[in-house]
Amino acid sequence: MPAARFLFDGRPDISPPRLLLLDFDGVLADFHHPTLVTQLARQLGRDPAVVEAALHRAAASPSTAGALPWQRLGEQLQQALGAEQWLQARLAATSLRQECRWLLQQLRGNCALAVLSNNPQLLAGPIAQALALPGLDASRVLTSGALGLRKPDPACFQRALQQLEGEPASTLFIDNLFVNVRGARAAGLMADTAHHTQSLRKVLKRHQLLR
Repeated sequence: MPAARFLFDGRPDISPPRLLLLDFDGVLADFHHPTLVTQLARQLGRDPAVVEAALHRAAASPSTAGALPWQRLGEQLQQALGAEQWLQARLAATSLRQECRWLLQQLRGNCALAVLSNNPQLLAGPIAQALALPGLDASRVLTSGALGLRKPDPACFQRALQQLEGEPASTLFIDNLFVNVRGARAAGLMADTAHHTQSLRKVLKRHQLLR
């Protein structure tokens, strides 16, 4: 547990986390699935309903962590789909939450920042570029594609912290899905949910991370 100092009234004052680990989709950005379908259908020259059905089949088919989604979709459609095509469609379907990005610019200077996402490694660079936050480059955007593990597996968080050289007890993880929060807590991290700017601000304030 983080070292606790005691205030004059006897209440414990928990030291702020030294590492803030954030989910991307649902916390820092919104993902619009219908846009992804429309973009992919346009690129492939296929009916959106056919692409939608293929996406569902691809998601339901057995796959390992880090499997490439464009390859799985291409197999379902029996049509080649390149990584760049998939990336363009995925980015078109993603909207950055600028208010949340502004909040992260208000973090205390002694708190490091990283992202942990169940996305393929192809998105690490674009995520870092879109957020454009000090100290957050592509090497600090960790994905299931690179780690070979997915949230909510506690081992995913442990491997992420090994890569970031962080300690579980001094790391705060924030996700929009409670199942992932439970996985982080099982790995020894502090963890909480946030679904929008207001809830993210509350969590950051509670942990004394805002200037």
